[in-house]
Amino acid sequence: MRQSSLLGLSLILASFCQTAQAVPGDKYIPGRLSVRFFTQPDMVTTDAGVKLGVPELDRINSEFAGLESIAPLYQHLDRIYEPDLRLNYLLEFDDRLDMESVAALYEASGLVEYAEPDYLRPLYRTTNDPAAGNQWFLNAVRAAEAWDILPDTPDFPDMIIALVDSGVDWNHPDLRDVIWCNPDEDLDGDGLVPDTTTPGEAAERNNIDDGTNGYVDDFYGWDWVVTTGCAAQEDCTTPDNNPMDYNGHGTHCSGISAAATNNAIGVAAVAWGSRVMCLRAGYQATDGNGYVIQSAAANAVTYAIANGAKLITMSFGGSNTVRTPSTAAYNSGLICFHAAGNDNMNQSDGLDSASGMVSVAASNSSDCKADFSNYGSWVDVTAPGVSIYDTIFDNAYASLQGTSMACPLAASVTAMLWNANPELNNVQVRSQLLATADDIYGLSCNSDYQGMLGSGRVNAYKAVNNIRETVIELGELRLEDGSGDGRFMPGEVAQFSLEVHNTGSNPSETVTVTLNTEDPAVTFPTGHTIELSAIPDGFSNDNFGNPLVLGIDEGSMPRYITFSVEVSTPNAPLSLSGELEIMVGNANVLLYDDDVQVSPVYGAYYNGLKELGIVFDWYSTASGNFPMLPDRPLDLTDYSVVVYASGGNASTFDTDEQTLFADYSASHPLLVSSQHANNDLGADSPFLQNVLHATNGAGTNNVRGAKGVAEDEVSDAMVMILQGTNGANNQAIPLDEITELNGSVPFMTDYNQQFTTGVRYDGNGRLIYLNFALEAAHGTAATMGLAAALDRYLPWLGYEVSVEPRTGITLPAGITLSPAWPNPFNPSTNLAVELDRAARVELTVYDLRGALVTRLIDGPLAAGRHQVVFGAEGLASGIYFASLSVDGQAHTVRKMVLAR
Repeated sequence: MRQSSLLGLSLILASFCQTAQAVPGDKYIPGRLSVRFFTQPDMVTTDAGVKLGVPELDRINSEFAGLESIAPLYQHLDRIYEPDLRLNYLLEFDDRLDMESVAALYEASGLVEYAEPDYLRPLYRTTNDPAAGNQWFLNAVRAAEAWDILPDTPDFPDMIIALVDSGVDWNHPDLRDVIWCNPDEDLDGDGLVPDTTTPGEAAERNNIDDGTNGYVDDFYGWDWVVTTGCAAQEDCTTPDNNPMDYNGHGTHCSGISAAATNNAIGVAAVAWGSRVMCLRAGYQATDGNGYVIQSAAANAVTYAIANGAKLITMSFGGSNTVRTPSTAAYNSGLICFHAAGNDNMNQSDGLDSASGMVSVAASNSSDCKADFSNYGSWVDVTAPGVSIYDTIFDNAYASLQGTSMACPLAASVTAMLWNANPELNNVQVRSQLLATADDIYGLSCNSDYQGMLGSGRVNAYKAVNNIRETVIELGELRLEDGSGDGRFMPGEVAQFSLEVHNTGSNPSETVTVTLNTEDPAVTFPTGHTIELSAIPDGFSNDNFGNPLVLGIDEGSMPRYITFSVEVSTPNAPLSLSGELEIMVGNANVLLYDDDVQVSPVYGAYYNGLKELGIVFDWYSTASGNFPMLPDRPLDLTDYSVVVYASGGNASTFDTDEQTLFADYSASHPLLVSSQHANNDLGADSPFLQNVLHATNGAGTNNVRGAKGVAEDEVSDAMVMILQGTNGANNQAIPLDEITELNGSVPFMTDYNQQFTTGVRYDGNGRLIYLNFALEAAHGTAATMGLAAALDRYLPWLGYEVSVEPRTGITLPAGITLSPAWPNPFNPSTNLAVELDRAARVELTVYDLRGALVTRLIDGPLAAGRHQVVFGAEGLASGIYFASLSVDGQAHTVRKMVLAR
């Protein structure tokens, strides 16, 4: 026994003697062991040395010529901690011993919680890559601190970052060792990427699809590029197994993602030890620019899913073609990253709305938004993207800039996060990446981009260690009238309350909620502010039992009142803000919306009537009630004027509606706008003849426009384009002629003034009947919009517009899609599009799977502000996306949450 012990000691000393002499500054303090015991040792000092009172440990110590001294690690404990720090000790041995071997014997005994040398670490782990000093962004994201969490020689072959780009210079000396090598084609399993121009080792090029994935000899990925107009050196003729990059863009992004680190060559990457899957979908064109073929990129994404990638980075303009497989990738457990774009505008594209997509904006070395970077509420996170030094084609290096660089850098941080936390799934990893970003909104250079740079600038150290900020989100909002009927009346006392969720991993501090309005009719007897107590992470708080009280003056006329809401807590990176609108008083105008959809007609009339200062109620036959006052019974005689609009309904005025409107119009003014009424009712219809005072004519005209009859007191010089505004866009059918009857007179014609398209009747109940969709009237150039048309029609019908219509409208500064409000919502929410110029607009809503839910706007809009309502009746709770396109270009995506 003693002989074997001596042999053990001699082996340990021999191992030591083969290395340089251990002195302070090496990887640990010589002869020192840090131990945490399960129980307090019973220490005794003798002439032979120190005894621990634990026989097995004392035997180990004697094998190493004895334990020389022992002392508590913490000399000045002022209280008992949990865990108990009194169990930690420092043990001193002969300083020639290999302390890692001593520690291994201690731990093998099972008598200590842990034992390890007293390690020495640099302040921040560094690499020996000679050009790493040129990579300022590594310090910005605290990469070196994060590397300290990793093993001494990180190697994560399963952390595969799929690079969908112009290809990869896969035999670049700083990339060869990190290129993913398909294990099904790598027959000898050595993962070798030879320094040749042909992929694969010679002995493994068998022209066989060894992995049965549909790709032959796909050693490092695939090349899907087949096109014309390629630069001379490019490969654009056939799909093949050589995803070589000649443009340089893909190689630069690859190096940012996962360049070989600590290899004494070139540069370093945050994702030390990860792999790059080379997927070529782009090329260098003869015009000098690089392009990505969307179908090729879509195939590349599915290849990445099928072949084991964990992350996909895409630094190119995307489309729905790529959005669909990107959603599939997220649903399959991957995370996709997309560059926000370099146009310095609030403009997303179809790829940004893919489920789980991480859209990345770019920052500079001062954490300011890069002057070229796109921005918007659809951005998820920001990463350095200015003067990024890294690999390029042909074994070289260069500095490039763009969100193209920020995108793979965010992916690289994520790869490191996932390497350090392999038990997390993609949803958790994505959440941790965003929740641990650094808040950069407090910088003056970012003051114009509040809420438009995602959750902040990525931080590798905080991500790896899950150091999160508090994240607050709005839950239920309540603004309740005193009587509880949903109608805010002058003299009432109203109550405001809300719910706030803490979705981060830190408790919030006190949450401050401020409600305000510039309307002098509103008073706040108890003040404008609500304070909610600190919210533990994962919990919610509300003031439902103690609402904020506000009063509405007795003399208030019917009108809209807009409130601003702001929610903040000191330790949350973002505050929440939005607007809330109520209608005060009883409306004198009713919009009877007979469209087959809930919201498009309402959106058009809301803007038109709001511009005139007219308060109105909205009844929708599609929902079967008043969407804003669902318990209110329908009684047309409650209103001075009723406006009937059928929108795209192909079944106008059913039997019950004919009776309802015949009774009302006998003594009340009525405005009817319907592109289908004459055909739906038929020329012999008593309702058409006796209530609408018209019959069918023979003329039709495909020119979608209307003009007023010259010198008519209502319509003189009126010109309208019947297409587009606020999502109606339902005047796609020819205009039909109607003929005046039973005392009516023609006052609107088709654009060519060949036949009548509108009549008016001045009887006991005045009537205007338009055989076209008034809500599609567009106010561009010299044409008249809906507000201007209503300003002519309503006074003639007997309703006095209480305010002067706006003649000089201040145009917005740019193009924006406002955040949905309220959000979360149930059953409807408001969206507003602001345009600094006339443009063709498409506003659509998609669900989380990427399926189209509805089109809210589809057609030309005038400059100005246009509000629409997204009614979600019948839809399931969950996340929805409002996607704005302007003149055929994707612009902004807004997330909305339907909470039943």
